[in-house]
This record gives sequence, C-alpha cells and structure tokens, in this order.
Amino acid sequence: LGIITNATLRLHPLPARIAAIVVAFDGVRQAAEAVIYLLAMCSSGVLRRCEFLDPTTIRAFNHYQNYSDESKLPERATLFIELGDATQELLFAHIEIVRDLCLEIDNHAHFNASMDP
Repeated sequence: LGIITNATLRLHPLPARIAAIVVAFDGVRQAAEAVIYLLAMCSSGVLRRCEFLDPTTIRAFNHYQNYSDESKLPERATLFIELGDATQELLFAHIEIVRDLCLEIDNHAHFNASMDP
C-alpha cells in the first residue's frame, strides 16, 4: 500500500507544424536501430509519436483494408513517426535529419513524409 504525496506534471505546447513519416525497413533490427537513434537525437517535443508494425501486421492490415496493389503498404518492418515543431523551416530540417538517419541505417528503406497544410 502506498500514498502519493507529490506528483509532477509537465506540459508541452502543441506544435504549430506537424509532419507524418512512414519508413519501411528491410528488417526489424534496422527499424529498432532507427528508433534508438531517433530517441537519442530528437530534442524534447520534436519526436511526438513513433509506432512500429512488423511485416505480419502490415500484411493483415493490407488484407483487412482490401487496398488495391498500388495503395498497399510494403510488407516490411515499418515505423510511423510524427514530428512537430514551431516553424515549417525547422520541421523540414528535422524531416531531413530523420530521412538521412533512416537511409544511413538501411539504404533500401522506403521513406515517405507529409506535412500538415
């Protein structure tokens, strides 16, 4: 049994600009390595979300969605990343850093990024 006597809450403002990134790697090891480097490189608040789906999950997702062949996600280890920053220029710079990092880890990675309008 325990009693909480003190708690700290940190609030981070919502970023003005948000980017969504999808990176498909050749293997799980490359995706995991990318996450490790992303956590080490990105300053607080820039890396907002990072989700991993393995090839089996991507296959099930594609099947469930019944996408046409050109719309299906590649059945590879995939990271879904959300970045946020104060300005479009800073966000572009962070997207380039993430792209360069992912392609350095796996030069066959499929990298797609989009920003909010």
